[in-house]
Amino acid sequence: MQKDTELLLGYLSRVYSKEYIEKIMMGIKNPAKYPWITKELNHIYQTFQKKKKNLMDKEFLRIFEIIEDELAYTSLICQDSKCKPFNFIDFKK
Repeated sequence: MQKDTELLLGYLSRVYSKEYIEKIMMGIKNPAKYPWITKELNHIYQTFQKKKKNLMDKEFLRIFEIIEDELAYTSLICQDSKCKPFNFIDFKK
């Protein structure tokens, strides 16, 4: 899992600011405390969905899987702690 996190952070650092990545990591580490994480991960996921059609290398697909796993995990934690339930709606900034 540590390697997966490093791979994800490596990709995100090419696209997002350091502050944004730190915010995402806080949410991933403690989704019950930061219920907004599912919304943010969903935004990243939707961005990946659009790029997935054009880019199919192995590293990209692995990062996509990591985000899917984090979405599943954070939404489960959020539902368990009575956060707003997660759903896969299109999220626009």
